[in-house]
Order: sequence, then C-alpha cells, then structure tokens
Amino acid sequence: MLFRLDCPCRHLHPAAVAACVLGVLAASAAPAAAGVNFAPPANYTAHSFPQSIAIGDLNGDGIPDLAVANNGGASSGDVSVLLGAGAGSFSPATNYSAQPHPESIAIGDLNADGIPDLAVANSSTNDVSVLLGTGGGSFKTASNFGAHSTAFSVAIGDLNGDGKPDLAVANFNSTDVSVLLNTTSPGTTTPTFATAANFGAHSLPESVAIGDINGDGKPDLAVANAGTADVSVLLNTTASPNTLSFNSAVNFGAHSQPISVAIGDLNGDGRPDLAVANNASSDVAVLLNTTQSGQTTPFFGGGATDFAADRPNAVAIGDLNGDGKPDLAVANMGSTVSVLLNGMASGALTPAFGAAAIFGADGVTKSLAIGDLNGDGIPDLAVADGNPGDVSVLLNAPTADRSPVSLTFGSFASPVPQGTVSAPKTVTVTNNGSAPLVVAGFAVSGTNPDDFFTSDDSCHGPVAPGASCTAHVRFAPQAQGSRSGTLTVLTNAPTDPTVSLAGTAGPLPQGPPGPRGPTGPRGTAGRDAKVTCTVTKAKGTSSTKVTCKVVLVHKTGKRGLRWRLVRHGRTVAHGVAHAHHHRIKLRLSDLARLHPGRYTLRVAGRRHGTTFVIR
Repeated sequence: MLFRLDCPCRHLHPAAVAACVLGVLAASAAPAAAGVNFAPPANYTAHSFPQSIAIGDLNGDGIPDLAVANNGGASSGDVSVLLGAGAGSFSPATNYSAQPHPESIAIGDLNADGIPDLAVANSSTNDVSVLLGTGGGSFKTASNFGAHSTAFSVAIGDLNGDGKPDLAVANFNSTDVSVLLNTTSPGTTTPTFATAANFGAHSLPESVAIGDINGDGKPDLAVANAGTADVSVLLNTTASPNTLSFNSAVNFGAHSQPISVAIGDLNGDGRPDLAVANNASSDVAVLLNTTQSGQTTPFFGGGATDFAADRPNAVAIGDLNGDGKPDLAVANMGSTVSVLLNGMASGALTPAFGAAAIFGADGVTKSLAIGDLNGDGIPDLAVADGNPGDVSVLLNAPTADRSPVSLTFGSFASPVPQGTVSAPKTVTVTNNGSAPLVVAGFAVSGTNPDDFFTSDDSCHGPVAPGASCTAHVRFAPQAQGSRSGTLTVLTNAPTDPTVSLAGTAGPLPQGPPGPRGPTGPRGTAGRDAKVTCTVTKAKGTSSTKVTCKVVLVHKTGKRGLRWRLVRHGRTVAHGVAHAHHHRIKLRLSDLARLHPGRYTLRVAGRRHGTTFVIR
C-alpha cells in the first residue's frame, strides 16, 4: 500500500517529525441509498412561451438535441430546435413554423428514413403539424393533419401494429382522443396520415400517453382529464394492421385538475403504472396497475396515492438516482422542478416516494423531459420555461456532504504544544447525489491555514452515489494561543462542503536537561565597583601618570574602600577611597613615576581587579 506524505514537516519540532508521516486512511464505504442532485440550471433561449419539450438525436451525431413547442402567446408560435454541442450544452435555437399555438411536441421517425421527425399539436387550428427531418438537424416545411377540437397533446406509437408510428392526440375541448394512422411510404419526403379516428375520453382531456397497460402486446392509451379529475384508460383491441379499435374508456380517479400523465413500471412488477400531475391540488397521483395480462378491462386496484408537488404542470418518469427504480420528475408552476425518489420494493402494492427535492428552473415551468444530455450515463432534465421563453437544462450532479462540520484540537487545559503534531481526526465525505463525486483535494484557508493539514488518499478518484471516503486532519501549531482555519473539500459538486477548524496551542516542549559544566572562577570586584584607569606619559620624560576612577555598585561604609596597586604580585601602593554619592575618584598622584610593566588595581580586598600596562 502506498502512503502519501502530506504534512508541514519543515517547521516541526524534531520529536514530532515521526508523527507527521502517519497517514493510513480508511477505504471508501460501501454505497448506501443514493439521493439526487442537479447543477444550477443553464438557460437557453427558445422562442415565445415554450409549452412542451422533447429530447432526441436530431442530427445523428450521437449527442442529444432538444425540440420545443412554443405557444407564442399573442403571436402564432413555432418550434425551436437546439442542437447539442456536447457536455450538456446547446447551440442557439433554430425556429421552424408550425400552426398557431403549438402546445405539445413529440419526436419519432415517421417516414422510416432513419432520421427523427417532429409531431406538434396545435390548439388554435385543431390539428397536428408533421415536420420531416432532412438530416443535419434541419426540417422540412410542416404538413398539417386535422385532429379534433383544441388539439393539446400528442404522442407517437405504432397503434395498429403495421410497423409505422402513428399519432395519438388529446383534444381539450372535445372530450376525446384522436388517432391518426400513419400511411407514409418509407423514405418518402411527404408524410401522409389517415383521417383522424376519435375515441371518447372524459371531460377536458389535456394529456395523452401510450403504453401496453394489459400486457397483450398492443399499445393502449392513458388520458389525463382536467375537467373530471380522472384518468381514462383505453385498451387497444385492434385485430389487424388495416383496422383500429379501442375499448370504451375506463376512468380512474386522480385528484383535482390532472393535466399530465406518464406511463412506467413504478413498482417493478412488470406492469406499467400511471403518474398524474394534478395542478389544482398541487400533487402527483400514482396509480399502480393490477391488470392481469390479456384482460380486456384495466384495473388499478389501490386507487390513487397522492404525493405533494407545487401546482404541477407536467410529470415524467425515469431513474434519476441510479438505483434501478423509476422516479418522478415534476414541472411546477412556481419556477421549480420537483424530484420524488421511488422508495418501493419490487412488487409493492402501495406507492411510496420520498419527499420532493426541489430544484430551480426559470420562469413558469410548463413541461420537462428526461434524458442523458451530457453523455455520462446518468439522466438529466430539460425544462420548457413558458414565461421567459427559454429552456432550462439541469445536469445530474453529485452532492458532497461532510461529517463532522467542525473539528477542535486541544483545549486551554490541554493544549497542543507548538511545533508538534496532534493525533489525527477523521472527516467523512459522502456522495448523497446521483452522479459520481470526484474529490480533487482539500484546501485550508482562514486565519492560520498553515497550522492544519490533511492526508486524503482514500478520497481520490470517483466516489459513487451513496458511497463515502475519509480524510485525516491534524493540527501542527506554529505559534501559541488560539488557532483557526477552514477546510474546504474540493469536488465536482455544485457546492463544496467546508469544515471549521479550531486549535489551542501551548509553548514549545522542554527538551531533556543537558550536562552541567564545571564552575569557573568567580569575578567579584566588578560586582562591587567598576574601576577605570587612564595612563598618561609626561611630556619630555619617561615618567607615566596613572589616574583611576572607581564607581561603586553597592553602598560602602563610612570607612570607604581599601585599594592597592599590585605589580608582579607585590603591592607597590595602597590607600583608602571614600564614597561621595556612591562614586569614588581615585587618583594615584603619589605614583607619578612608575616603571614600565603590567599593574593591577584591586579594590576592597578582591583577588581580581583592573589591569593596565605601562610601556
């Protein structure tokens, strides 16, 4: 195993260097249940009042693109195509005319040429526009096909088993669903569809979805009816490609004003279930399918179970946190997206979803679609923002959490000595998001950043959703007193977590006592008096005049200080100097003529004195 040396050993006390190299780190913990997170939205301009959005590779480059139905408001509206530029970004929109007030858009290969085409439901003209793709992300002029009153939602699927994708349209003001069978010849550049066949639903059908509800291999229809607070299920009974038939609608209660429906197997029992966005009651209803394979009457035995949202306009189904269970994404009227994570065990009979996680979008969110927009294998969200006229892209992201949120080293009673290294304390970094977390490293900032350091090898490389890694933090104070800093975990998450650091440092540690040297001679004269002598030669002679000054350090008695002048161990002169304000001026006037040599003036009987030389 390799260990990383990551500590400031250059400024440590030698006794602490060994502690600096310790850094055995815990291995990453096994993944737990993953949460979900999205990066802040990136917004791209579409056109006026986007109402619906779909994801598909429209130019064949392997990068997902976006198609948007723009209602237009007071204007006629159109379709925007935003080609993917890679890494989840998009090129500026190219706009294509449809009919007035497009409300819904779907992507599918309608002429079997291998190029995706567009189908658009237009509410003002009660029809569907078909725009055939020409390759490279461009589209031909729209061909329009009648539906019924106020065509509001369109879905694509092969409803009669002839291998050609057909159109199903929810007509808001005619309480029915139109089915337009595709009669387009493969490869032709002009689409053709049979006259719409209309099948009754319930009041104010606003959304339609296609899926095999009863497991007989035939696509059925589910319709959200805003006027009657329910969902209509129409089972497909078509016997041959040349015919088209559906059983009468069976209606299942949802909640107040259902305006969007999605189909998917939510409890893993192999049967497609329903998720319904109820705008007026601010919730999403989940209806678990209990229809037996081949039954001619649909059943949703447990009824609807409602989960809170915020005036939802649309719902989509997809595994957003990578746990293998389909989750719910909801476009809310209040400029947000709710994500409800699936908490059901396989085959559960009662719906269970976690509390909504809320993510910002832009303006009034009208519709959303789920797809891997940046090629990392994890689903992202594309949202049609009705009011500001743009599209929000929310890329799936990790969530970097840390524990604990603060660390304290030492205390007033037990400080960490300056120049030493404390015992390590552990910080656990957990990925509670839905994409791999990459920990690039750790940084310490704040008042005393050099006093704290980390060893973090366990946190290198991707940390899977739900998994964790650990790092060790140590305190190596460079000065005494209170020390502080902030540890930041550097990651690819939208927000980097921080840990508050505090430490109390004591004085440098005392080393062991060294050997004591022998006691030297003790000089004492200088402790009682400071003696200064001046030697002056008389002009024209060989005689020398010596003047000495004695400054007392301590007081003297009234008798004064005795002094003597010594040469070669013999006293050549002596006398008594009296104190005046703790000073003595000693003049050796009676020694005006001294022979050359070394002399020592001793005061108060001391062995040592002031030495001078006469030459």
